[in-house]
Amino acid sequence: MVQGKLKNISYKVKKAKLQDPEDWVIVRNTHEPIIDEELFQKAQVLLVRPSRATSSGEKPMYSGYLYCACCDHVLSRGHNKAAGRYYQRCGFHEMTRKCRPLYISENDLSEQLLFAVKSQIVLVTEMDKLKQGILSSGSFIDDSRILQSNLKHLEKEKEKLEAKNHRLYDDYDEGIIDKDLYVSRSTLLKQELETARDRIAKIQIEMRQFKKVQTTTDDYAERFKKYETVTEITRELLVDLVDKIFVDKGVNPNGNRKQQPKHIKVVFKFADEHKALTAFITENMPQQSENRLVAL
Repeated sequence: MVQGKLKNISYKVKKAKLQDPEDWVIVRNTHEPIIDEELFQKAQVLLVRPSRATSSGEKPMYSGYLYCACCDHVLSRGHNKAAGRYYQRCGFHEMTRKCRPLYISENDLSEQLLFAVKSQIVLVTEMDKLKQGILSSGSFIDDSRILQSNLKHLEKEKEKLEAKNHRLYDDYDEGIIDKDLYVSRSTLLKQELETARDRIAKIQIEMRQFKKVQTTTDDYAERFKKYETVTEITRELLVDLVDKIFVDKGVNPNGNRKQQPKHIKVVFKFADEHKALTAFITENMPQQSENRLVAL
């Protein structure tokens, strides 16, 4: 539910001015959804992804996901009727000759992509195990308790300083202390209060960041672990895990240009979550586990 899109210019004028989106009042989850959030987000991604459907209206599996590593243009699909195979090519080269020729069979593409996906699943699963080990370790639990204890101590200290500041003003108001003494002591108390508030804010930010990292990385790991037993590439897998696939030519040691091997580079989704998980593990795990992560 969104409110505050318009604001009256003046109570004397009936005209209203459109507010910036960041100034709107937005309350989420006020209505029962027809579809779940995950399906909605998948649809939003596919709506903006460049893709083409066949004459029957069906979307080919790789439609909108393949890019030429040389010119960044989307690859186009072709069909070798004699061989009964589909392939992907750089249509920008064929139209303009401004890029080098590129051709890769979908069988070769699927084989390489399946290997890349399985490798990523192994990596993410291993990283998730390391994270869970850190979370269940005694030292991490102790650190978390210390953080909560420090927060409670600082909040009590802040309350005492605020009460002391109120009493100081009462003493000045009743004439027990003069203005100079009141200003001097009040300035010191305000500085102590500001320091306590800053320390409280830092601990709260740290605790919120940890909760956010835990929630987002849990979801990230589950998305990949869902496909642990995958044996073939599907459109659903692409939508869930992959952002882009770049196809490039390798170098054939025999110098045969027609037989140049094709390599793919897979850009997986959840790059921010992957960085957050890597940072969390690096900052909290023992040295031997860190070496294990680097080896992966």
